[in-house]
Amino acid sequence: MARKSDEKKLYDELTIKMLVRLCKICTDPFDLFYHMLKTARLQSFSVILLQSDMENFADFLKKNKRKTDVLYEVEGEDDLYVLLCQETQVDGGFYFMKRLAQIIEEAKMPSFRAAIIGVENTRYEIEELLFFIVDTYLKLDEDLEKQFVFRSVQ
Repeated sequence: MARKSDEKKLYDELTIKMLVRLCKICTDPFDLFYHMLKTARLQSFSVILLQSDMENFADFLKKNKRKTDVLYEVEGEDDLYVLLCQETQVDGGFYFMKRLAQIIEEAKMPSFRAAIIGVENTRYEIEELLFFIVDTYLKLDEDLEKQFVFRSVQ
């Protein structure tokens, strides 16, 4: 019989380092978005973690995001970015990713991968949201055929 501690999910070194970088990048914006949710200035927001081998991926994302979306580079050498989308439920984030995928496919550029979580309340600690997005992103590694995965946090 497995002990309780054996059932806990452990992360490899690269994942821990990604979580640390995300924590540094996202804590302040998440704090602000949580305040906006509590004061009804926002109904929801989505967090999208994206990765691609595309040349100038950051420029591509900047060109295709909305003015209200906030883009941060998580890791330059791996072209990993986090996009925070105001007033966007998880399905809105999913459709945004589909639109990006279509642009990429039509231009015959390298594909991308993305994990999306939609946040509609402040029930979870900010750090827990980071684990949700990283766990969702890690599902892409479990199924390499998937281009993007999503999860709603309610």
